[in-house]
Amino acid sequence: MASLSSNVLCKHNMSPLEQTVKKNGANRGRRFLRCPKWKNDDCGFFKWVDGWVSTSSRSPSTLNEVIFD
Repeated sequence: MASLSSNVLCKHNMSPLEQTVKKNGANRGRRFLRCPKWKNDDCGFFKWVDGWVSTSSRSPSTLNEVIFD
């Protein structure tokens, strides 16, 4: 299976790392991509894998559209 990041490159022209949020909170369990050099030479690349937006920022009607479409 190909990585979700296989077609995406950071500003270093490298495939980003796919990681999962482990901290408690609304984003726990979400996957994201970030620069593989984030510890030493971070270029600032960050992208949510699922494109999900916190439910607190959506109205109930929008949530129904997302769930049932």
